[in-house]
Amino acid sequence: MVDLPLDPTDAGVLAGLQTNPRASWGQIARVLKTSESTVARRATRLFDSGLARVIGVVDVLRCGVGVPAFVMMRCSPGRSHQVAESVAAHPQVRFVALVTGSVDVIAEVVLDSHECATTVIDETLGRLPGVAATETAFVMSTFTSVHDWGRHLLGDPSLTEELPQPEPTPPAPHEAFTPLERSILDALADNGRLSYTALASLCGVSESMARRRTEALVERGCLRFRTLVEPRLLGYDIEFDLWLTVEPAHLLTVCQQLARCPDVRYLSAITGPANVCAQVSLRRYQEIFGFLNETIGALPGVRSVETLVLLRVLKRGFADVPSSAQANQPASDDRPLD
Repeated sequence: MVDLPLDPTDAGVLAGLQTNPRASWGQIARVLKTSESTVARRATRLFDSGLARVIGVVDVLRCGVGVPAFVMMRCSPGRSHQVAESVAAHPQVRFVALVTGSVDVIAEVVLDSHECATTVIDETLGRLPGVAATETAFVMSTFTSVHDWGRHLLGDPSLTEELPQPEPTPPAPHEAFTPLERSILDALADNGRLSYTALASLCGVSESMARRRTEALVERGCLRFRTLVEPRLLGYDIEFDLWLTVEPAHLLTVCQQLARCPDVRYLSAITGPANVCAQVSLRRYQEIFGFLNETIGALPGVRSVETLVLLRVLKRGFADVPSSAQANQPASDDRPLD
């Protein structure tokens, strides 16, 4: 990934893709009040540079095909970076970050089942050189998971009008995937903007069949599309995790209220001493205090809060996030985007 000089049109294209990852160039162009060809050129260059990537994400908990778990790691002095890089290399790790607070590294692991925790977490991740201790929390229910850092740049809600609204994880998983559905999910996991024509060719079915099955997966809440963009590119300079301990009688209310907060990008109910995990993105570091005082302080039944500032994200959505040094390498082609 390389940094490119981003102007307001570039930022608008990224914001449009985040808001609706499969929106047509024409839809984004109408929102940005520019030409379709301009949006197409800008988006192609952003994809080619590695600054943006669209993927299809399976809600494994909703579909009964996996269990997400957070692994909090305390590291030996001076070993946290090495540990984080080793953890990021594991294929079942979806998210990794270096953080401040009571732990040094946080990872989200997608397990085949909760019984696999011993093998993956204790026997593999827990034995990495430099890991002093681990603590695991299973995700019980996910209330929101979005990557729309740039929605504030659009000012036009039309890109979201037809998108299904996220819902909490249901008490029972959906029916098992068919072989065709698995093929569709595998193809879209690598490229979430595949056309239905290309998807049909890859899966060996008609275009109308590929479209119907994909739309059905989205309607069931099994498939979501995400545009991976680092928040700093769209004006968000600080990310942090909140680990809340909430009285059981208020747990659902707190989760529902926080899930509606536009600054909260991820929210789930988890097992362990803290029973709510939230990831928050703000534009300035100085806004953390106000968020804790005004948003968290107004919630009922919150007994304790731990704030973990994300110092460096190494992996997001199963995709590696290059370091700042890598990201700042000069582009091989420094022509203007348009």
